[in-house]
Amino acid sequence: MEPCVRVIAFILLFFIVFILSILIAYDVYVPASYTFDASPVGACVADVKHCGCCGSCSNTVDYDLYVSKKDTLTEEARTCALDNIFGDSDKCMEGIGMTKECAYCWAENVRCTRSNCWFPCMVETWLGISPNQKGMLSKCFSCDEHHCLDGFIQCAGMSRRRAGIETDIVRDISEVCDTSGLSGNSTC
Repeated sequence: MEPCVRVIAFILLFFIVFILSILIAYDVYVPASYTFDASPVGACVADVKHCGCCGSCSNTVDYDLYVSKKDTLTEEARTCALDNIFGDSDKCMEGIGMTKECAYCWAENVRCTRSNCWFPCMVETWLGISPNQKGMLSKCFSCDEHHCLDGFIQCAGMSRRRAGIETDIVRDISEVCDTSGLSGNSTC
């Protein structure tokens, strides 16, 4: 065999082994589970009600955005994260329509996910894997919830499921706040 053909064969074999290694590693990756805190608290601003304490997203502007983009916000935020993969996505999140303070919380979540969940999220991006797999979160989203959700909730206060908004991310109904019985102001 000629040296050039050997080099090409070696490179091709290396590439195949590399891709298979990534797929096998992704397949065996199992993120830890996360327990959703759905403790009711009340209203933060006017009639914006959600479970848990108030935060930077607990306002009518962000609530209205969550409702109006309930089926698209996940993908829009994901696009911001990918478009700013080596930078900050704050401005992009603001461009979606979030308040500056809420956009910061979402961008912080992106930074956390980038730091803790790079591998499963990049594999899913490269392979086009959906955030929902047969009614379950993908490995990327599961990893994000395990490592980053507490920080996001501390900053944002209101997430879509804490506000009782069902979204494009399939969730068990026990993970979506029932806001019908909430009243009064937050005690947090």
